[in-house]
Parts: sequence; C-alpha cells; structure tokens
Amino acid sequence: MENQVGIRELKQNPSVAIALAQQRLESVPDCATTHALLGELYENAGHITDARQHYALAVDCAPGNQDHADRLRRVMGMRADT
Repeated sequence: MENQVGIRELKQNPSVAIALAQQRLESVPDCATTHALLGELYENAGHITDARQHYALAVDCAPGNQDHADRLRRVMGMRADT
C-alpha cells in the first residue's frame, strides 16, 4: 500500500503540503487548482509575495474562475513580506 499523507498531517505541517503541491506542479505545471492551493498555503504562512505569484498563475491557467481572481485581488491589497 502506498504511503499517503492525510489532511490532518498537512494542516499541521504546511511545509509538507507546499512541497507536495510543488511536486505536483512538476508534472502538471498549468494546474490552476494546485497554483491556488499553493497561493492559499503561502498566504496562510504569511508569504504574501509567493501567494500573489501562485494566485496570479491560477488566474492565468483558469481565467474564468472568479474564486481565483477574488483571492488574487485580496492578496494584492495586503502588505508584502517583511
């Protein structure tokens, strides 16, 4: 049986979630969902610059997705990393 990481473990260790999402982008670089997930993970970790980048890529990959656009707009109004 394949070793899988559960949602609880990912919430407790966002660096693992970020690494797994980045790994996913290596095989599917234009995945809007994964870019949005990375945006959320980085935003929650306070890495606003990285969050902006991934939300923008999510919008580029899925320009009709209003949720991605709303998230990007929200972080654009936030102070960048200090």
